Amino acid sequence: MAKETKSVENYSPELVASVVADYEAGMSVADIAKKIGKTDRSVRGKLVSMKKYRKPEKTVKSFTDEGPTKQNLLDQLTGIGFSAEAIKGLTNATKPALMEVINRTSVDDSEVESDEPVANAA
Repeated sequence: MAKETKSVENYSPELVASVVADYEAGMSVADIAKKIGKTDRSVRGKLVSMKKYRKPEKTVKSFTDEGPTKQNLLDQLTGIGFSAEAIKGLTNATKPALMEVINRTSVDDSEVESDEPVANAA
């Protein structure tokens, strides 16, 4: 004598029609789930079983050119007169840091008043 189990219908035909209509109208799975009191997984599973679910497209990050490469910046520093040892120490620096080093070392000599260090004012 096997025990009979009663099948409980999770989605009535009216609820299924409502879920499909909302989804096809552009409502998100999460919003539909909140509306009907079910989990996202349940709603997504029902849409999949009805062959209505469309997997969201992943956005592909496009490459944006952000100026010279780090190698180009290191080459510029070599051209300015940095030693190979100094360049080796700067290889892990960020691009903004390397650009700042180049900008600060490329100051016109006319802008520099003297070679003596500036004393900190206290």
